[in-house]
Amino acid sequence: MMFIWIITIANIFHDGDAIRPTSELDWGVFQLDAVMDRKDITGSHFLVLTNFGDHALHHLFPTLDHGILNDLYPVFIKTCKEFGVDWKLESQLELMKGQYRQLARDQPNKKIPKTMLKTSL
Repeated sequence: MMFIWIITIANIFHDGDAIRPTSELDWGVFQLDAVMDRKDITGSHFLVLTNFGDHALHHLFPTLDHGILNDLYPVFIKTCKEFGVDWKLESQLELMKGQYRQLARDQPNKKIPKTMLKTSL
């Protein structure tokens, strides 16, 4: 039972629906498109370390110790603003709802930008 809970918690941080045109291909932006952070634990060192916190920064810097990721926020937020990239913060409840919406889908996401259709043909 504990294993299922851990998998469920880990999966709620990955959104996966954000699609960008090929002109915006960027590894870092894709990392931020794929994850969300929990606003109810961000800022608490203990909760971050025990509840998969600082998830966006973890995806950008996977080899850094979670204990120092908090020190990167000033530069991270400034860089997001500079490049117009959203850092997604949601409550635990919203993340859980999103996970179940993804699980309930029986059709693929068809929201593909027209620019991607032109370049992929």
